[in-house]
Formats: sequence, C-alpha cells, structure tokens
Amino acid sequence: MDTYFPDGTYTDFDLNDHDLSSYSLDNAFKLHGDIKLIYDDHEIRIHRKNMDYIVLYNGRYASGKSIAIEPMTGAPDVYHNKIGLINLKKDEIFECGYEIELLK
Repeated sequence: MDTYFPDGTYTDFDLNDHDLSSYSLDNAFKLHGDIKLIYDDHEIRIHRKNMDYIVLYNGRYASGKSIAIEPMTGAPDVYHNKIGLINLKKDEIFECGYEIELLK
C-alpha cells in the first residue's frame, strides 16, 4: 500500500475532540473558519481566505515535537480527483492567502 498518496477515502474527524499529539498525521482536512492551535501557554491563529483545505503533518520526521500546517486551495492530488479544483476563465481572477497571528 502506498502511504504517500491519497486513496480517496473520507472520514469525519472533529479536530476539537482529539489530542493531536496522540496521532501520527499526514492527512488532509476540509475546514471552515480560522484554525487555532493551543499548546501550554502558546496560542496561534491561522486565518485563511479561499483555502478550505489543510494538510496536517506530525508524523515520521516530526519526532513528536512539531506539526506542519499547509493551507491549500484544493485537496491533495486535486488535478486527478478534482476535489477543490478551481477552473478560471480568461481574465478571471482568484485570490487566496493566509495570515498567522501569535495570540499568546
């Protein structure tokens, strides 16, 4: 089984109900709203514009000490699975981006 490419399966998963440090993640999620990460006395917020997908990685190379958050406009392998694919017409504009804010 190839562990580096999405297999097309979906699972409902509430990130608020889980301690992510107990999971080995290399997964994509579709989220709405801001992302807030809280760890001990640190807190950051990620505000995304037109980037409903994120990949969270805290797996093999993170050694349990870090988490990578990758905001994305579409799901991984979007050109094949079309999940979140945005097709622009001539002269059409699409804007996206994100801000990271340190709250504490």
